[in-house]
Amino acid sequence: MKKSHTLLICLFLSASPLVVNYLLSHHILWNYKVVGEGKDWIAYYGSLISTIIAFFILYKTLNQNTKLSIITQKHQDLYRLKEDLSKRISNIDITQVIQSILFIEDFNYQQELYRLNALSQFYTKESNATFLLYGFTDNTHSKNFCSAYCTCLDKLVKEDIHDLTILVKKLQNHEISKDDYLNGMIKISNRITNERQQYFRETVCKLAYKYITSEEEQYETLKNEL
Repeated sequence: MKKSHTLLICLFLSASPLVVNYLLSHHILWNYKVVGEGKDWIAYYGSLISTIIAFFILYKTLNQNTKLSIITQKHQDLYRLKEDLSKRISNIDITQVIQSILFIEDFNYQQELYRLNALSQFYTKESNATFLLYGFTDNTHSKNFCSAYCTCLDKLVKEDIHDLTILVKKLQNHEISKDDYLNGMIKISNRITNERQQYFRETVCKLAYKYITSEEEQYETLKNEL
């Protein structure tokens, strides 16, 4: 309810006893005979108006409390969103894929394959969890972030892990030399440090920032409407 409407209602309720008093004292209340004395009706209307005012104040209080509750919940949701997105962004270190040790004779192929497989499973879990939280929503910013994040993990990073896994297996089976393996590693490393990192910074991180900014604007709008 607008402030001007509230002011008019308060003025009307305040003036009502004066109007009732005037009508009763002149016996012109719709040309009906008034039962009881004027002072009795004035007391009645005074009590009625007091009740209406009390209910009006209660309504405004409940309405205010509801808005405060909504704002508090929105603030908590915003805090959790920032915390969760920050955690998901910081969990991703694309350069983990290229931590292979090349220049020692006792290079443990099986251990490296286990490491790559564990990374693949980790990124799969992160992608699935993100999709469940942010994919099933009508919020455009949430969907955009989710799509970019899952694309980065499911397609780009998984491609690097797959290519490196093939290299390790070929080296293990003596299908390629260490020089060939090194060249392959350099190619994957360049792809990760350039294309993948750029996509992660300029797409995933920026969409996360836009999502948070949008929610902050909604929060500020709610506060201003209170």
